[in-house]
Amino acid sequence: MLINQIIEVLFKEWLLISVFMAWGLFCQLGNMWSGAWLAKKYGQFSWSAFIKGFITIALYYVGFVWTVFAVAILPLLLNHFQIVGINMDTISAFTGYSTALFFAGYGIAKILEMGIRLKDNIGYTPPEAVVNDIEGVG
Repeated sequence: MLINQIIEVLFKEWLLISVFMAWGLFCQLGNMWSGAWLAKKYGQFSWSAFIKGFITIALYYVGFVWTVFAVAILPLLLNHFQIVGINMDTISAFTGYSTALFFAGYGIAKILEMGIRLKDNIGYTPPEAVVNDIEGVG
């Protein structure tokens, strides 16, 4: 019965979680490839930096597994041993939405990091009209 509850919680929101996990992975890989492109264009390609990116991905996905354990499986165990009473629908929704939100934010952070890296290394300066609009100069 406990195993069935755990499977229900994990797979009820599986599509939502997996879509945002793929989004986070896509953004991390894009960030890594932009760094590799910049290193090739402006200097020596660094395999160590590239491997650090893969280690970062691995750590975030291990963090995902621990998040699912802490948010979904641990409360189910507490409920099973009658330490606390828990509503299964609430746990399932909270697990799915919190995990999806984590990976959505992670993907956005990686896109911003990639943009900052590209801007700094390429030496982009905005057109004069854009600078004047931002500073309020007519």
